[in-house]
Amino acid sequence: MTDLAHLDHELARLADGDRSVFSSVFGLLSPIVQRFCRRRLGDGPDAADAAQIALEKIFARASDYDPARPALPWALAITAWECTTVRTQRRRARTEPLPETELDAELEGADHALAQQADRAALHEALAQLSPSDRATLEEAFFDSLGEDANRGPKDASFRKRKERALGRLRALWRGAFGNG
Repeated sequence: MTDLAHLDHELARLADGDRSVFSSVFGLLSPIVQRFCRRRLGDGPDAADAAQIALEKIFARASDYDPARPALPWALAITAWECTTVRTQRRRARTEPLPETELDAELEGADHALAQQADRAALHEALAQLSPSDRATLEEAFFDSLGEDANRGPKDASFRKRKERALGRLRALWRGAFGNG
């Protein structure tokens, strides 16, 4: 079992209330979180503080972890938030702004790419739960919106109603998985 698969498994057990895996999860996550914080904040006390706070929040929120999703992006999202909080506190505490580094831009780009990848995967997952007719309706509506089917002309009221219902079911699946977003 790879470290990431092991982390997924152990964090799922922790989320279910099995406190015996605390040391195992800590051993797997701590070096990753500390390295992430050092890359974002430099090698100093701010990085150590951010890592400690992030680990505390990860364990405090372990019951919120969804075992159907990978554990590492979930944990790194919490860690990235803590790093951003520390950077904000730094800026407020000093009169001169902190310089943005190339690494910051690279990591923010990686965070954005990871978030986009997770969003695409979640959308595919939600679409897979729809009926084949709902998926076909949404596909047809999407391609029509791109103008790729210009020969068909305007859609009739029954198609618009099918599209509205399919979008409603997709929204319900999305809200069920991610809340009110």
